[in-house]
Amino acid sequence: MLSTLSQRHGGHPFGSLVPYALDHQGRPVILVSRLAEHTRNMEADPRASLLAHDAALDPLAGARVTLLGRAVPLEASNPAAERYRRLFPDSEGLLALGDFSFFVLEPLAVRFIEGFGSIHWISAAEYLDSDVRA
Repeated sequence: MLSTLSQRHGGHPFGSLVPYALDHQGRPVILVSRLAEHTRNMEADPRASLLAHDAALDPLAGARVTLLGRAVPLEASNPAAERYRRLFPDSEGLLALGDFSFFVLEPLAVRFIEGFGSIHWISAAEYLDSDVRA
């Protein structure tokens, strides 16, 4: 779940579902259309967050992570964009439409919940420079 700051509604949080891939540092890479509300929001204000969770039967008991960061455009030739295209082969057709582009979320902080009662804030430096993503 990608959350951006709504331009249409005065900066209220706006959530949308997007597939993502991680680059070699663990930064989420997304492919979005210029027609999408979340893309227009990110272009106006790059602050965003991405929520990912495991497939636990009880979602509140399972692990989840929220990455807070800045959405930055990413060139289609970047190795992370190439990895995204390998993981999501249908993305080639979207790119051919001409209005899709890649963004990477540069982490500010990460909120990691391992399960009930096990909650941690992780700094961007700790996340990017360590094996906490493993």
